[in-house]
Amino acid sequence: MRRQLARPLIILTEDRPQKQTSCRNNFRASLYPLDFAVHPTFRKASGTEKSWDRKEVEEKKMKRWTRTITMSAALLLASSLSMAANPQGSNAQVAEQVRKEIVTLPFYSMFDNIDFQLNDGVLELSGEVYRPVMKKMIERVTQRVEGVDTVVNNIEILPLSPYDDRIRVALVRQLYSNQAFTRHSIQAVPPVHIVVKNGNVTLEGVVNSELEKNVAFHVANGIHGVFSVTNNLRTEI
Repeated sequence: MRRQLARPLIILTEDRPQKQTSCRNNFRASLYPLDFAVHPTFRKASGTEKSWDRKEVEEKKMKRWTRTITMSAALLLASSLSMAANPQGSNAQVAEQVRKEIVTLPFYSMFDNIDFQLNDGVLELSGEVYRPVMKKMIERVTQRVEGVDTVVNNIEILPLSPYDDRIRVALVRQLYSNQAFTRHSIQAVPPVHIVVKNGNVTLEGVVNSELEKNVAFHVANGIHGVFSVTNNLRTEI
């Protein structure tokens, strides 16, 4: 029998491939130093990973701030152009806010009558108030309205008179016990405002029809002690 010769064993180690890989990386780094420094595969080898990430974060922040500032400027410009193109609409909104501030005051009542005009930020107040403190209160709340720059307060304080007070009480009882005005009596501030000064009565406000306007006039004329009645009531129709 023939004796088979044992083949020599070749032991492969991992040192050679690792050495070849390391040599390849060094060779590539020598040819492309910039790519070696910034490419994600070689960031750790170059030691620039943290500084590169910090630079990316700062650039993103700058871009975000630039977009925010640009959008804010565009919205501000659009708002200013809208107000410039529609000044009457802007004045109407300010006037509505002024009216709301006045009628929601805690001591505003049917014995007060306030009118106002708004022109280019100048608010001119007029009318009459029953309580002296109301004149200053109305001026204070309207000054806080955005769009009002100056307030001219021409509100008149009605004289304190027990004689006028008796007329006020009698007129309110007679008017709102009438069938035409019964449904208005439940409102916080009824639509008819009664201004009494030295026995002279002025009716202000808005009613639903000419019938209600005439009824209010005749009721006021029938109150004892009334010298004259001025009917300034307006109808909704």
